[in-house]
Amino acid sequence: MTLAHIDALIMDMDGVLWRGDQPLPGLTPLFDYLHAQQIPYALATNNSSKTVAEYAAKLARFGLEAPPERIITSGVATARYLKKRSPGARVYVVGMPGLVQTMADVGLPSPTKMWRSSSRG
Repeated sequence: MTLAHIDALIMDMDGVLWRGDQPLPGLTPLFDYLHAQQIPYALATNNSSKTVAEYAAKLARFGLEAPPERIITSGVATARYLKKRSPGARVYVVGMPGLVQTMADVGLPSPTKMWRSSSRG
């Protein structure tokens, strides 16, 4: 199979481009080819625990430069949907700090405290 007839690619990252902290074989030549042929691509993941910047930094550790606008996480997709659907909303995020930051990055702040615990005596 060749990439000659491909107009663009959407590639999963976790387990496809790398496993853990190890890039999979052929990663650098693949990106060299995409850039040389000017094939547009997007990098996707259903992992919302990290921010786009953290994914870009991981790619950089593998010697790859990926513009942030080419990286989409499930958190980014959710944040964009919520912002479009409910502009100005505040969200209570039950998740990792990366997801909280992703929501804030698109203008959906998460309150630091949703409720106060009271001592009952």
